[in-house]
Amino acid sequence: MVAARIMRLFGTSRGEIVVLNDEAHHCYQDKLLESDGEADSEDLERNRDARVWFRGLCDLRRRAGIKAVYDLSATPYY
Repeated sequence: MVAARIMRLFGTSRGEIVVLNDEAHHCYQDKLLESDGEADSEDLERNRDARVWFRGLCDLRRRAGIKAVYDLSATPYY
């Protein structure tokens, strides 16, 4: 895992990671997009690709701990 390799280099111990999510409205799972029936296949693919970051954060939280996550965005989510 990339995060484990980086943490070894910096000596980061468990729970000291702070995440800054720029354009955070892209980072979370959007069940509405898939269930509203209006999304085309390109929209669904972009939605799945954007969630890679979210899944990575979940994995990092389980393996190394995350102290805080700050979401930044100028675009309203809803």
